[in-house]
Amino acid sequence: MMQRREPKILIPYFEGGVSAGVPSAAYDECEQPLDLNELLIKNPISTFFVRVEGDSMQGAGIQSGDLLIVDRSLPIEDGKVVVAVLQGEFTVKRLKKMASASIFFLIAHSTVLLR
Repeated sequence: MMQRREPKILIPYFEGGVSAGVPSAAYDECEQPLDLNELLIKNPISTFFVRVEGDSMQGAGIQSGDLLIVDRSLPIEDGKVVVAVLQGEFTVKRLKKMASASIFFLIAHSTVLLR
């Protein structure tokens, strides 16, 4: 995979926060700009994006249409949400390692059944 370096695009960041209750005053100027590449991508050479299709992970807060940032350099851990390749296709599931060294992929949606 060839790595392409895009020019930095700095996004305004309002450090004062946003009220979830009583409205607060809006700021005319941002505190500092954010570089989303710097903030979200720790290992550019092993990182890619994938868009979610389907509802099986809604219970984990992952909705159909969401864009996932995947870092292949991170270790896989029991109970973590992973993006895996099964039968040649990407899938996002919660990883479950068993004592028998078996690995299962669990869904996070109460009304979706995998067969």
